[in-house]
Amino acid sequence: MGLTVIQTSDERRVGTCVERALREACGRARSVNPLVLAPSLSVSLEVQRALERIDGLSLGVDCATPATWCELRWALYGDGRALVTPAARAVLMQRVVAQASADGTLEPLDAGAGTVQLLCQAAQRGLPWLPAADAASLSVGEARALELLGRYARVLCQRRLVEPAEAAAALPGLMAEEGAGLSPCVLVGFGELPRATRELALCYAAAGECTFVCQAGEGPAGDVARASAHKLEDEARSRGIEVAHVGDAPAAPVERTAELSELLSCLFETGKEGMVPTGAVSLLEPAGPLAVASSVCAHVCELADGGAQRVVIVAPDVAAAWRELSPKLHAHGITVRAQLGAPASQTRAGAGFLGLARSVVALDALATTWPDDPGAELPDMSWWPPREVSDFLLLDVTGVGANRAWRRDVAWRGNRILTPAEVLRTLQNHSATSPQVAGAVRELLRGHVAAAAMRLAASPQPDAAAADAVAAAEKPETGAEERLSALLDAGAIGAVAEAGRTLRACGVSADEGATLEELVDLAGTALERLRVTCRPELACEGSPCTVELMSPKMAAALAPASADAVVYLGLDSASSPIPVPDSALDRLLEHCGVDVPADGLASSRASFAAVAAAARRHLSLVRPSHDAGASETFPAVMLSEVLSCYAVGEDGRPLLKSDPASRVDEGHIGENLSASGTVPQAVEVAPAASAGQLDPALRRLVIVPRDGQPELPQGRPSLSASQVETYLECPYKWLTLRRLGLDDCDAEFSNMQVGTFVHRVLELTHRDLFLDAAREAGLVGQDCGESPEGRLFWFDPAVRVAGSRVDERTLPRATRLMHAHFAEHLAHQRLEGSTRNKQALIAHTPSERRRLAEVERDIEATLEYEATRFAGFEPRLFEGRFGGSTGLPADYAGADFVGTIDRIDVDEHGRALVIDYKHKSRLFEEYALSGRDEADWDAGFALPGRVQTLIYAGIARRLLSDAGVELVGAVYLGTKGIHEIAGALTAHDAAAVLGSDVGEKRLERVCVPVPGARSFDELLDRTEEAVAAVIERMLAGEVDARPSSPKACAWCPVLSCERRQS
Repeated sequence: MGLTVIQTSDERRVGTCVERALREACGRARSVNPLVLAPSLSVSLEVQRALERIDGLSLGVDCATPATWCELRWALYGDGRALVTPAARAVLMQRVVAQASADGTLEPLDAGAGTVQLLCQAAQRGLPWLPAADAASLSVGEARALELLGRYARVLCQRRLVEPAEAAAALPGLMAEEGAGLSPCVLVGFGELPRATRELALCYAAAGECTFVCQAGEGPAGDVARASAHKLEDEARSRGIEVAHVGDAPAAPVERTAELSELLSCLFETGKEGMVPTGAVSLLEPAGPLAVASSVCAHVCELADGGAQRVVIVAPDVAAAWRELSPKLHAHGITVRAQLGAPASQTRAGAGFLGLARSVVALDALATTWPDDPGAELPDMSWWPPREVSDFLLLDVTGVGANRAWRRDVAWRGNRILTPAEVLRTLQNHSATSPQVAGAVRELLRGHVAAAAMRLAASPQPDAAAADAVAAAEKPETGAEERLSALLDAGAIGAVAEAGRTLRACGVSADEGATLEELVDLAGTALERLRVTCRPELACEGSPCTVELMSPKMAAALAPASADAVVYLGLDSASSPIPVPDSALDRLLEHCGVDVPADGLASSRASFAAVAAAARRHLSLVRPSHDAGASETFPAVMLSEVLSCYAVGEDGRPLLKSDPASRVDEGHIGENLSASGTVPQAVEVAPAASAGQLDPALRRLVIVPRDGQPELPQGRPSLSASQVETYLECPYKWLTLRRLGLDDCDAEFSNMQVGTFVHRVLELTHRDLFLDAAREAGLVGQDCGESPEGRLFWFDPAVRVAGSRVDERTLPRATRLMHAHFAEHLAHQRLEGSTRNKQALIAHTPSERRRLAEVERDIEATLEYEATRFAGFEPRLFEGRFGGSTGLPADYAGADFVGTIDRIDVDEHGRALVIDYKHKSRLFEEYALSGRDEADWDAGFALPGRVQTLIYAGIARRLLSDAGVELVGAVYLGTKGIHEIAGALTAHDAAAVLGSDVGEKRLERVCVPVPGARSFDELLDRTEEAVAAVIERMLAGEVDARPSSPKACAWCPVLSCERRQS
């Protein structure tokens, strides 16, 4: 029994000293196999491969890591307790912290994830050796942490669990007590020895034979390994364990180029003669992050052409390197593989599942308290739309398919009265989502997390949507990023199932009283500790070499000279900083006497030297000269150490200079983004169409007939006045908004919806005021409907009806009617709003409720404004519909028009005004008939900027031709903020309509004559002729971008338009 420490400078995993130690162990222990413990699985496999090449040791030697050896032996010789897993540790620790928070015994710590993580790491690294919480040298926070760790230890005892560190330390003694043969143990490949590994080695040495091989040269790169060996020796002697030293045996030279060997011998040393570069070490300096992939790819191709068969690329962020580098290398015929991992909670599927689960928790809680009365006050709607649910349905693992998921998202976003119960019912309907999702949601609602994951892992059902099947069949071969995400997603679903099993093992289940919210919260905690590891590969047949992407930690575990070339990325100071072991965890473990962290610079040196030693023929160091913000970067400390090994030229700079070919410019965007490294060539160029024209074969698609009609009736399109206005603003805007329908899918609380609501409230207010007055005058019956049957007017519109218009006398009653209709219409939207437009003003947030109150005040102010305008005119027609299947036929400018005239007022002489409401403030400048400039009477007629009311007036003139009514004006009434009236009027009526306080200049801008039109009738004629010409352009397919003003571009969805003005 005892500890043997071998100090050797032999780089090989199984050098002369290790081989001799194993042969001696084999000779002494004939009944058991000697044991080799390595710090990682990759090092353990390398040791196995090395032993296979040595006669007498190819069989009969066991290789493992401390964790795997402990796990296997504990199951046989342990005390009956189970090893706690990282996920279980996190779940139990979070419950301990939550209980302390509830008891008020957590301060000064908090219950956040950071506290749980620190306590978990402390338990993992040193729970068995922590002192009592009342140690005098501890701060208040440290003492509280130790108290919580003590509670955690008691929870482990109650649940018959044990920390692996404690089990590893106890295992050699337990095996000796049971008479199990302890095979001689050799520790190989360790640099820094954490407390748990030291305790395993010391306990093994106390019960059997343990050999620690300290592989460290004389330079600073070996400081960490030597310090670990000295600490192990000191602790062994303090426990009375016999310690023996074995001297270094002659080391066989490792085959590598002379420059690399010289670099490793003088790395981090001072006072040595500077090296002269011979080409085995390269410095790559691309201009910036976007040029790194192109520069490295070109360099790797050169290495492959030079005979390199295994190239290791070391990257601080392996996932980013895979996304950026692997497509380029694959396009050049080079096989690429990687090994990387991520917490399951950070994968697409893991994060998506947690989003779904948390949404289900919230929706289920809301559904239990949701009012049954649809007229009740709407509860909290901050969850609408259910974004996380929609995001989850878009994932491949759900089996929903993108088309169905988008349709479901549109339906939810278009429903402002959506209830949580409706969402949950939809999710559990396999025909609305998928069998996997429906089953998973049902299991979640039962509190079965693992079962929910298993439902998602099930293969797609045969009744999947045909469209999704076609889309899957047509899906192109996945690229690097898609392949990586798919592998991570597959592993993440398995991790979710493991998280569910962990909860049950920790006594957290619905059967034991855990709430659904607690289950999902703890499942998220478990998923943060469960790592998903994958090995993506892009293989190329006949590849000259294989490129492996790995992290610096993995690369440091490579066997010496095992790669033809090593390319180290991110050697700027920001990407590769020197770690400072000064965290709260480091201080806690140090103050408790558990462990003292290694110096950050010494650890970085050891890691970098190990990575450099893996190169046999070439070492390439990559530092972008500028960062993403175009600021100059500084070399990382390790890069500076390499440069300091080289001699200095006459310019005072090291002779090792960056390769000129590596200085790829970030300005070469096409080459840098292309996988092939060249600007993609155009496959085909479509011939340019004539300006403002479509191909004749496509013109018929610009204005299409209604559903069920093969052609336009008599070649006449069906249009609206607002469409004509949009076309006049910009033909391309009209195409995208009115024909392609590129609008938002949300049920928006926007100006358009507010305007529609205001129209309806004003319509009902004026109609009720008119009908009440008409009933009182005996002009209509008490049971008359909202509109006259088969006629435009209930009676002769010129007949005066006292109290039928808003004036100073009727204003109070009109205001009361308005408030009543406002409240009634809001309630109607809540009760019967079945479409997006009919329930768009259901307020969800305080800001939306404030806006509704502002709208109500605006309408009240509109009535007050009307009371002193429109003198002599009384409302007679309200929301007069024309065109379509329900309105009067409207033939105008060679087209069938559809629309609604908000109001027509008539005076005692049968002279009528068309009034259109606009929920805008200060609208005069935009809607006046004439501009500010002096009219050019020789220029002829030109359409005004706004033509909607003029079109309505032209249509009304035809519809009212037999009613004895003469059109004398078409105006817009602003219903928001500063109320104004604008439009077109005869000079005779302008002052009466606009009010006595209007200025002369304003009167001139709304009155006829105008150039080309001397009277109002002539104005309507000229407008119709001009609109007819516009419609001809529509039918001819003129849809080019031609904005009439910067304001025309304000609401256009084509943000990339080359003619956009705002």
